[in-house]
Amino acid sequence: MKPLSRLLAFVLFAFPPGAEAQTAPAQPPTASPQQLFQQGEAALKKNNLDVAERSFRGVLVQDPLAAGAYANLGVIYMRRKQWPQAVEMLQQAEQLAPQVPGIRLNIGLVYYRQNNFRAAVAPFESVVHNVPDSYQARYLLGLCYFFTERYAAAAGVLEPLWPQASNQLNYLYVLGISAGKSARPELEQRAFGRLVETGQDSAELHLLLGKAHINREEYDDAIKELELAAKANPTLRSFTSIWGSPISKSRS
Repeated sequence: MKPLSRLLAFVLFAFPPGAEAQTAPAQPPTASPQQLFQQGEAALKKNNLDVAERSFRGVLVQDPLAAGAYANLGVIYMRRKQWPQAVEMLQQAEQLAPQVPGIRLNIGLVYYRQNNFRAAVAPFESVVHNVPDSYQARYLLGLCYFFTERYAAAAGVLEPLWPQASNQLNYLYVLGISAGKSARPELEQRAFGRLVETGQDSAELHLLLGKAHINREEYDDAIKELELAAKANPTLRSFTSIWGSPISKSRS
């Protein structure tokens, strides 16, 4: 299982600024937009968010059309979990640079991190349309379809990720449930067969199998699996899906 920190890497926008004024600069007036942008990038990579914010706002003083500055301010607000401000900055960036899919990916991530899966669908769909091999956008879109009970769409968008993701329990669980709910028994069997093979009698495996039995209203089998999960890991309280959204959100 890949840790959240590796999979939810926010996009750092490095396209250069270019023209004039808006808010008071926090940097010396002699610094060029390019210099300020580079300072902001360096600070953001070090997670020095206050310095990064001042630098990018300094860019916008001299160049209010600098899409990269708006986009990176959006990333800063995402890291602070200031979601309304993040959306505002990212939407401004999108208006200035609609051709950059990473901006739309981050807009989707803002909604996803708030469990607003319906709102996240459109930006993720647009990224997958433009960049069909985007692993992150496709995976997140599949999860959003799953959490909003669009099971056929979830199975369709997730199945192509099998070569990269078929060793991940959550992926296999979501794919298997989605396939079962959309009358694709062969894919369902393949996903759950691989789930059992990969899970290797772990607590997480038994918890997911318990959840799967609940979905099928096989409650006796569900209890057995949940008891095995508790026995294997008594401290296990919940098992979250990839990128942090609870499995129970499926309401399936």
